[in-house]
Amino acid sequence: MKKIALLLTIAIIVSIFAGAFPISASASAGALIGDVDKDGGLTVSDSLLTLRAAAGLYEYDEEEKDVLDVWADGEVGADDALGIMRSSLGIIGSFGRTGVALSFAPNALAQSAGVTQTMLDRAIVSAAGSSRIAKVMQKAARGEKINFVTLGGSITYGSGASSTTRTSYAALTAEWLRNAFPQARINFHNSGIGATGSMLGVHRLERDVFRHDADLLIVEFAVNDNPDGTQETYENLIRRVVTQSPDTAVIMLFMTTEWYNDKQYEEVPVGSYYGIPMISYRDAIKPECDAGRYTFKPQLSDDGTHPNDFGYSICAGLITSYLEGVKNVYADHSTILPDVPSEPLTSERYMNAKMYWCGEGLEPTSLGSWTVDNYTSYDFVGSWVVSSGTRPMIFDFEASNISILYERRVDLSRTGKIKITVDSGGPQYLDSYFENGWGNYKALFTVMESDVSAPHKLRIARSGGEFRLMAILLS
Repeated sequence: MKKIALLLTIAIIVSIFAGAFPISASASAGALIGDVDKDGGLTVSDSLLTLRAAAGLYEYDEEEKDVLDVWADGEVGADDALGIMRSSLGIIGSFGRTGVALSFAPNALAQSAGVTQTMLDRAIVSAAGSSRIAKVMQKAARGEKINFVTLGGSITYGSGASSTTRTSYAALTAEWLRNAFPQARINFHNSGIGATGSMLGVHRLERDVFRHDADLLIVEFAVNDNPDGTQETYENLIRRVVTQSPDTAVIMLFMTTEWYNDKQYEEVPVGSYYGIPMISYRDAIKPECDAGRYTFKPQLSDDGTHPNDFGYSICAGLITSYLEGVKNVYADHSTILPDVPSEPLTSERYMNAKMYWCGEGLEPTSLGSWTVDNYTSYDFVGSWVVSSGTRPMIFDFEASNISILYERRVDLSRTGKIKITVDSGGPQYLDSYFENGWGNYKALFTVMESDVSAPHKLRIARSGGEFRLMAILLS
């Protein structure tokens, strides 16, 4: 950054005193954005010309503004000149071309599901950040490998679909990508886990997103973040992706239930802050249901929460119609990566969060009365289980925040209680019985939260019955 700041300072000085940089009379449609002198490339000279315009040394007209305003924020400023300079140094990609505008219409999949233009217009909450999508599509058009990952809860997994691998929104979107770019190799990994929100999501980024080197990532937690996530955990998830994997193109997806008790209102500000494309199934279908055109249950969903095949086809139609709109102009669309805000909206509490599933990197210093089995869930194998004895399982580590992932069950005979202590603190008790519940699921329990990282000793002891623990979450 110091180097860039120095270059910008030099550029400002040179641009003020160097009158030998003529501004072109007008910018023709289709000219490269930022190529002020229209020499076919983005150079330091273009940044100097843009700085002169920003400093008021040149009065440009509206046609030229399309070329000068490389960030498309409505203003010509030093940031535009800096962007051109970064591009000329190879730090970022091109800015696309003027005259290229995104437009969206229901594609074949959306039309087959009855999606109207009005529904699609409501659904595309924001197309900001489409430059990352365009960059992925340019890569796909070259026949390269594209890693597509979906991260979310049971809706992302495909619960409610007749086939999680064929008729879920994730599977239908993967199919669209393969058809849209037959020359590319599309690798698809579904990282949906039922009944989990962004609290677990931010902890499993390394395992379920980064290790797959995602080019395109859809994030869906609006339903399960009530109550298993907050704006803080959701923002930290997005912030980690755009900082640690800046080339990854993210789409934020907002699903809902028949009660519309989702967290879209908390997640939209995050997407706006980081410039992420946002698509809302909720905004598409709620007015239709209110007007009686659809009935949420049973037309869109059999249980009021998980879409059925028809509901998933609407969702996938919305996503792929957005993608098709970008595909129509991807060759000339901007591929510049927007800067990440220096400060978070909430905090950076979970920026180093990590999930340690049983057998995946965090071993207890003592198993006590617990044993390790081959319990399998999704693509996870292994758990710590205890059904007799009271000797504690002990972990030693350094962290600020500690949570555990355990199994809640509706069968009382297969449940139990544990006692949890951290260092010399008082005990906490946890019961795995899900009384009158809808089924077994994986639940999170926050053991400790702190602003200071320090060494800790975690003890987990059986106090009755049978208890299954799958993962330790640390940040």
